Amino acid sequence: MDNADLLHFIKNNHDSLLLVLDLIPKPIFIKDLDGLYLSCNTSFEEFCGFSREQMIGKTVHDLWLPEQADIFHARDNELLNSPGVQQYETDFTNPNGDEFVFQYHKVTFNDAAGETAGLLGIIFDITETKTLEHTLSELSRLDHLTQILNRRAGFVRMDVVLDDSIRKNKHFSVAMIDIDHFKMYNDNYGHAFGDLVLKTVSRALDNLLRSNDIFFRYGGEEFVICMPETSLEEALTAAERMRTAINATKIETPTGDHIYATLSIGVSCFPEHGSKIKHLISASDKAMYDAKNDGRNSVKFAE
Repeated sequence: MDNADLLHFIKNNHDSLLLVLDLIPKPIFIKDLDGLYLSCNTSFEEFCGFSREQMIGKTVHDLWLPEQADIFHARDNELLNSPGVQQYETDFTNPNGDEFVFQYHKVTFNDAAGETAGLLGIIFDITETKTLEHTLSELSRLDHLTQILNRRAGFVRMDVVLDDSIRKNKHFSVAMIDIDHFKMYNDNYGHAFGDLVLKTVSRALDNLLRSNDIFFRYGGEEFVICMPETSLEEALTAAERMRTAINATKIETPTGDHIYATLSIGVSCFPEHGSKIKHLISASDKAMYDAKNDGRNSVKFAE
């Protein structure tokens, strides 16, 4: 059967068509040129929470929330004005307030004269797939131990800050942070305790940051904080606050004792210390080593 006979088939073989459609475990609907529902299967009834009798002869604006109805109506018109096949994804909230992501596959059909007469659509629930994709995306961005951004994701975010700062002619600052004597924690108490120190320090630092600051693990016991729209003087003040806060953070050892970690921090600023991310990282890293060479537990700025 070709498209030219489909409308005639729907009208004259409705009951037989429903038997076929009801065997398909995906929501299916049929609409005319005016957007009126002509038919649907049982899965579509379950999908939307309305009976077939309630839907036939109604439009999307009769059945759905205004925001969703406007999207459905616009997409239907787009397809009917340019007949063929259409596929898209959209967020959806059912009458019970449950949220989903659906993928719509729709196709137009013609009447006996060869003119577009309506459309047929099938809906696929891809919520689980999208949730999994989001979870995997998040995991790929995070450091597995500290659960802050990893190095790759951090540099991606910093590139955005650099572009924005160039466009707006704004400063931004970069702090390179190293936990002092970290090897000693591993040697004296074991790597599990070293992991605890990393997690405790990263959590304490994260609590001090602004929502637009970028914080990531650079490698080993080193962290980087990128502070958008922040001058060197402001960044040094922030870095000193971080150093002081970590000095006051008590970490219990496996033997029941307590240690207070210290930080060496180097700070650079765009554009004074470089026009590229690698230049700013290098300048901050050198300043951080200056802090270590000057006795550790201090903040230094790039020359």
